[in-house]
Amino acid sequence: MKSYEALETTLMTILAIAGGISVITGAAISIKNLFFGPFKRLRYLEQTVSKNVKRMTEVEETIKIFLISQKAILDHLISGDSEEELKEASKNIDNHLIERIGH
Repeated sequence: MKSYEALETTLMTILAIAGGISVITGAAISIKNLFFGPFKRLRYLEQTVSKNVKRMTEVEETIKIFLISQKAILDHLISGDSEEELKEASKNIDNHLIERIGH
């Protein structure tokens, strides 16, 4: 009977230690997520915003070149003597497309 009680005590001690380790580990992970989780989300958000800013800058540049080209076309249609502006606008469009597309 004593060996059974000793075995039971040993088993209960092992289970208590394992349970304690499990609780401490869970608490440590929860605390880590509580303090460091927002920083992880913040880094992700910063990367996303950075990519969007880069895209917006590229779109703004494309629109700028498009509007300058449209203005040159209108000037040429109105006055008929804006050939140099049209050539310059065409070069700007070609350069922009080469930069963006890589051809």
